[in-house]
Amino acid sequence: MTTLRLGYLGITTPDVDQWPSFAEEVLETRVDPGSDGGPSQLILGGNRPAVFLERDSDADVRYLGWEAQDADAAKAIADRLKQQGVEIVNGSAGLRKRRGVDGVFHFDDPFDYRHEVYYGPHRHMTRRKMQGMEFPELGHAFLLVPDPVCAEQFYCAALGLSVSDHISFTMGATPFEPGPVPVDVSFLFAARRHHVLAIAGLPEGMPERGLAHFMIEAETLDAVGHAYDACLDRGLLVTTMGRHVNDDVVSFYLSAPGGIVIEYGWGGLLLTPEARSIPRYDAPSIWGHRPATSSPS
Repeated sequence: MTTLRLGYLGITTPDVDQWPSFAEEVLETRVDPGSDGGPSQLILGGNRPAVFLERDSDADVRYLGWEAQDADAAKAIADRLKQQGVEIVNGSAGLRKRRGVDGVFHFDDPFDYRHEVYYGPHRHMTRRKMQGMEFPELGHAFLLVPDPVCAEQFYCAALGLSVSDHISFTMGATPFEPGPVPVDVSFLFAARRHHVLAIAGLPEGMPERGLAHFMIEAETLDAVGHAYDACLDRGLLVTTMGRHVNDDVVSFYLSAPGGIVIEYGWGGLLLTPEARSIPRYDAPSIWGHRPATSSPS
């Protein structure tokens, strides 16, 4: 089992200027300006950039950053990718500086997503951190892919991820509304987090690729509650609070500036490395996660 963790995302949004106030008032964290003209940075766990925010007319994911344990672990991943016939590009000194890491390489997967594998993250202490302020952490990304079976095989073989479980259900216009559209979601894990990547394909006529959402995991349930209230006041809720059936997370979904959907939650299940069966569930939630009808107060 690989020790990779999802360390950062590169997000495009037309509303970069709205993220600093959103981060402070809703997520209780901050956005730092980019260095050397680079993208703005949403700061999360470990007082490090977790989301690089780049201005674009479309809201989507531009790249995913995977943190390896050290240089040897990163090299092992690169070797595995080469064996799969994937072209590896070593990161320049400029890219290492912009990402704040000792080393990084990147590649494109068969579904046109860029992945960056890095090691040696640089951490900067601040007075806020030294006073005991704990930032929420990046949990997972949920990607739409044109061929979910092929995608599951690729990410397991190339990145060394493993399948934790599947959810097969039907949805309407969105995953949170009932309807006739069949959806099969694969959840992939690394280390002990229940999943760092979720993938699904939608029927013909619906989007083939794109970022469905990314998840931020808070330190406490109270932090989730505070963020929920902040979203309720601002009309940002996509769903009500709920608990997922597979990873036990208590969470809700919200709309960030530019239309990016974020799941904000707490209490994720930790997996053990021993052999286990791979269940398939028939619904995504035990309770809640219903479409929200809130409006600004």
